[in-house]
Amino acid sequence: MRLVGGLGLAGQLTYKGVVGWLIELNGRLIGDVGRLIDDGRFIGVVGQLTGVLVRLIGVRRFIGVVGQLIDVGRFIRVVGRLIGVVGRLIGVVGRLLGVVGRLIGVVGRLIGVVGRLIGVVGRLIGVVGRLIGVVGRLIGVVGRLIGVVGRLIGVVGQFIGVVGQFIGVVGRLIEIVGQIIGAVGRLL
Repeated sequence: MRLVGGLGLAGQLTYKGVVGWLIELNGRLIGDVGRLIDDGRFIGVVGQLTGVLVRLIGVRRFIGVVGQLIDVGRFIRVVGRLIGVVGRLIGVVGRLLGVVGRLIGVVGRLIGVVGRLIGVVGRLIGVVGRLIGVVGRLIGVVGRLIGVVGRLIGVVGQFIGVVGQFIGVVGRLIEIVGQIIGAVGRLL
């Protein structure tokens, strides 16, 4: 059931609380009517009506009418008591419905709070995921930089190897020149 403005669950809970309150009020009214009948005032009104009937129908018929009215009065008193009991029961049921409505309202509010907390946790998880993505990209950039540095070190190593070979060749040339000079020196 939808209420004005699409109040949703909160509107339904309020509607149930109002219905419970109306049932309780109706039960109280029925209980008051039952107490009024049980109080004897109703019997007094019946007595006044009986006096009017006596004047209208005469004394002889009055005895039979009184007997019937006494029986009717007892019946009305019993019915009044039953109505009072039913009214009290309806009042109790109305109060229970009101309590149930309030409990449903509290549960609805708690569900709303839990939903909001789940939303906040979801947003935090999203932020953490984005941060992990940024860190992953940074790690990729660092890995590429390390690869470039490794290649540079390889190039430098190759250059050092070439320089070492050049120095080795120069050393051999010097050794050969030294041997030639030594041979020339022996000849002289």
